[in-house]
Amino acid sequence: MSLPLFIHTRLNDYVLDVAGERTKPGTPVIAYPKKSVNYQNQLWTYSGDYIVSYLNGLVLTVDGDNNIVMEAMNPQIGDQQKWFMADGGFIVNQGTGLVLDVKGNNPEPRTPIIAYTRKNPPAPNQTWWVESSPSS
Repeated sequence: MSLPLFIHTRLNDYVLDVAGERTKPGTPVIAYPKKSVNYQNQLWTYSGDYIVSYLNGLVLTVDGDNNIVMEAMNPQIGDQQKWFMADGGFIVNQGTGLVLDVKGNNPEPRTPIIAYTRKNPPAPNQTWWVESSPSS
């Protein structure tokens, strides 16, 4: 497993955030301003092809409506939970080929993260960069 990381969108520098700091499976992932304290719900690690929440150990998953939610790692779900970083800062789902996307290019806090067709040229709401956490 990797060191904890923040995953920032290039749209507005917000980070991937487990909504409401909830630990329940099915919780949505949103874009939210990076916190300076109590940020466990904004930290992520890589484990193989999985992006794992530091808060709850659940992994980023594409649900049936292409929303990004937190679910337990489950081989039966397959590639819907597996991701890779592609050139240009895209985070691509292995099962769908879709990329992480701040829905509707919306810069507001709490905007849902979805899986969406990659835009060409690359759009800031679909491109990401990572930052080590202060504790790592």
